[in-house]
Amino acid sequence: MGFWDVERNLGFYAPASSFPNALPNLIFHFKALCVLSALHHICQKSSSKHRIIIHTNSSNMFDIFNSLRCQPTYNHILKSAVNLLISGAHNHRVLHIPGIQNCIADTLSRFDFARAESISHSIKIQSFQPPQVMMGPAKK
Repeated sequence: MGFWDVERNLGFYAPASSFPNALPNLIFHFKALCVLSALHHICQKSSSKHRIIIHTNSSNMFDIFNSLRCQPTYNHILKSAVNLLISGAHNHRVLHIPGIQNCIADTLSRFDFARAESISHSIKIQSFQPPQVMMGPAKK
């Protein structure tokens, strides 16, 4: 998982192995968590009533975060997103862009930090861990 804060030129990555409660459809779950983590990061760094735009190369993420509809398994992710937006009176849009145009986030999610640095020379890269409430219920 990886996302890029363009305004601050910060790159964030999290290895999939650090999420023991991941759901069976791992890619979908990780992408949803990544969008939510990016939203969480922006809300922490922004003042109230901030307009937030998140770009994703996943049409599924575009669909669920704009319609606020998904399979019940992912409701905790959408509820967390809505809570963040309401608490800060933020407006948000999730926009779909082709993966080739989302190259820094893609390189971060693949742990190709040298490529990310070659694209954006002053990028600062660090790991992130989504807050536990975003992880969903623990498996038994």
